[in-house]
Parts: sequence; structure tokens; C-alpha cells
Amino acid sequence: IESHNSEYVTDLGSNDIWIAGSGIRHYDHDFKFEPSKNFKAQIRSVKVSNKNDSLLYGGNGKALSVALKPTENAISFTYTSTFFDAIESIEYQSYLEGSEDTWAPWTLETDRNYTNLPHGTYTFKLRARNIYGELSEVSEYSFTISTPWYLTWWAYVVYGLLAMLLIWAAIRLNARK
Repeated sequence: IESHNSEYVTDLGSNDIWIAGSGIRHYDHDFKFEPSKNFKAQIRSVKVSNKNDSLLYGGNGKALSVALKPTENAISFTYTSTFFDAIESIEYQSYLEGSEDTWAPWTLETDRNYTNLPHGTYTFKLRARNIYGELSEVSEYSFTISTPWYLTWWAYVVYGLLAMLLIWAAIRLNARK
């Protein structure tokens, strides 16, 4: 047993080294680390239009679909990964299908905000890349922003009827003159 700065290091003849100091540490030279290839990017929460409550807490968001009001067109996502080595170095990439054409650049940020989204159906997709360069499974969250009443088919029918009524009234007024 050797003493190094108030730590005791012992070698038991194999490739194991035990170090005692402020705790006990074990080092096995023969151990081959294989990073997990089955980690996930998880959408932690989804918030709409600065509301205090979330639409989603945890989970990967697959098979979920939410209908939002036309005024609820600002949405924010918070996310994480199930890979725990060097958490601060995990990069994320997102894509809002229905609004964006390609994946966003890789970033260390763990949230994404969208504002003034027009009515339509969207799918937020998220993936992570760990420090070993491996990609996670893609997580998804689908939502629909409803069409405002003034852009619905029945509103256009009313607009058409009003236009025909105005034309008819203009013709009648012109015929009286």
C-alpha cells in the first residue's frame, strides 16, 4: 500500500486499483465502456400562450394530439434526454413540421418557443446527440391550431350572401334612379 497526499492506493495484482481518500474509488483497466445506444430525447413540458399550466408533463409525446384555440398560437417546448453522461454537453435538434422546412441547427438549449403560428396542424419533432455522436430516437408532439371563425367555410358562405345582397341592392338603387 502506498500513500499519496493522504490517499491510500492499493493494487491487488490485477488490473483493479482501489483508491481511498474522501471516499473509495475503483478503477478497472480492463473495463470497456459501451455507451447506451437506446437513449431518448424527451419532451418535458408544453406550454401555450404564457399560461401557467402545461399541456404535457414528461413522456415522449408520441400519439398525442391537442386541439388549440386560434388565439393559442404561441407555444413553448422544454425537453431533455435520458442519456446521463455529460448532460451539459448533449445537443438537441428540433423541427416543427407544418411550419419549418428543415431541422434546426444543433444546440445545447433545452427549450424552443414558437409565436404567431397560423391555424393548421403541426408536429414538433425532437432528437438528441450525445457526446459520442450517437443520435436518440425521435420524440414527437402533435397539435392543431383551430381555424378562426371568420375563415371557416360557413363564414365564406355568409360573406358571399352579403356580397350578392349588396350587388342586388346597388342594382335596385341604380334602377330607381
